[in-house]
Amino acid sequence: MALEVLETISETRGCRDIHFWDITGTYDASTNPTGYGDASTVVTSTVDGAIITLYPEGYESPIVFTFVIANLVITSATVTAVDGTVTALTLVNTAFPFTEALPFIINGSDLGNGDDSELTLGAYKLEYEVLVAAAVVGNSSSDYLIACQVERAVKNAQGALDTPTCDCNDGEVIAAFKSRVLLDSAKYSMENGEPVKAGETLAYAFALANGECKTC
Repeated sequence: MALEVLETISETRGCRDIHFWDITGTYDASTNPTGYGDASTVVTSTVDGAIITLYPEGYESPIVFTFVIANLVITSATVTAVDGTVTALTLVNTAFPFTEALPFIINGSDLGNGDDSELTLGAYKLEYEVLVAAAVVGNSSSDYLIACQVERAVKNAQGALDTPTCDCNDGEVIAAFKSRVLLDSAKYSMENGEPVKAGETLAYAFALANGECKTC
């Protein structure tokens, strides 16, 4: 069967990094017939290039990460910014394919947000391509929700609630409750294939948790 590459990401380091890794796995006739290694697909040692194309929330043009690979080692890597500027990357890990233990790390500065900056919250579209002899032999496309800042804001809103009394104003309680519900709603929208709705709902949850809009 043909190779079907798969990928996943996670948010780390206080909303400042994205960890990317390849979850395609090794070919197995029963459990993973589209993985790397079968004679009819692609052996990892023959892969000589990979491309990660990332569209963060609100970006009309992508940020592109390009890797040159030889014998399972990444020999060079670059990032192309939205304005076309190409910058060489120094990788912490140069083994291919990337794994959860040894991922490719994308940080806020790679996205044009400044050194050690937080990631832009919202819906991200990610495309992943694997190449042999400059030809794409496997690709995937996924949507992800970067929500760590909102998770933090919702927890802070809940933790800041005063001890309730029968005659107190419950506006802060309502805001904290609604922000949690909206955060969950954004996640469900993403799971249902509605990234635009997810991003908009996430932004509202963030504003509500930070006391920036009314509860009505």
